[in-house]
Amino acid sequence: MTEARNYSRLIPLFLLLTFSAGHPAQPSEAGRATFVELRISACRDDECRDFSLLFDPFEVSVMTCMMSAQQQAALWSASHPGWNITRFTCSMHGADGLEA
Repeated sequence: MTEARNYSRLIPLFLLLTFSAGHPAQPSEAGRATFVELRISACRDDECRDFSLLFDPFEVSVMTCMMSAQQQAALWSASHPGWNITRFTCSMHGADGLEA
């Protein structure tokens, strides 16, 4: 019987390498800060909600977010038992809560 491997140390390294390859985002028209948002839609029983993970656009581009979204969603799912992810998406998000 083979020993189960612990990949928990590799995930942060992978994310560090992946997210450090991002490109800076352009500031919004009003000069407000913007973020790269990974929005996770999840349901539990009869309740459905959207959850946001925000990233610095100088470290994470929208493309990088999409490339790592599945892994991030899996980590989120593991830390939120009982919630079932229905979809996830990446976009630029303004600091005032409006999409940029």
